[in-house]
Amino acid sequence: MRVSGGVLKPHIFERARIATLNTHHGMAPMIRVMWSIPWGIVEGRASWIGVTIHEIDAGIDTGRVLWNGTPQLAPGDTDIDLFFRSHVEAAEALANLIKIYAAGGTPPDWTTASSGESAYRSAPGLGARFRLRRNGRGLRAHILVERGLRC
Repeated sequence: MRVSGGVLKPHIFERARIATLNTHHGMAPMIRVMWSIPWGIVEGRASWIGVTIHEIDAGIDTGRVLWNGTPQLAPGDTDIDLFFRSHVEAAEALANLIKIYAAGGTPPDWTTASSGESAYRSAPGLGARFRLRRNGRGLRAHILVERGLRC
């Protein structure tokens, strides 16, 4: 099990007897790679904000999706609030997935429910970081204000 971070080489993740899991802060496979939640804020893509637990494969955030979740949003949320809430939400889901594996089962495959669009973003440059700061790290981002008010 790993929580975000760099890309594992196959000789590492293939050693697992059952599966190697990753908690990805973002809605994979819609948004892949690091900084996924801030990318959602910067690009105005609310559908990218969330968390995914998936099996690690040779691609980048392309493994079989075992669970997706989205945090509750509130006006005034920042990217850091959303990272934290996503992580907490994923902890319970991860515990349930581990119980399924421990009982000899295989978790359901959510890949088809989340398939379709898939965007890859690299590390943010100065322009993206500036846009995030200009939005108050999310405080003034219209997608968070609108979605928070709807909830």
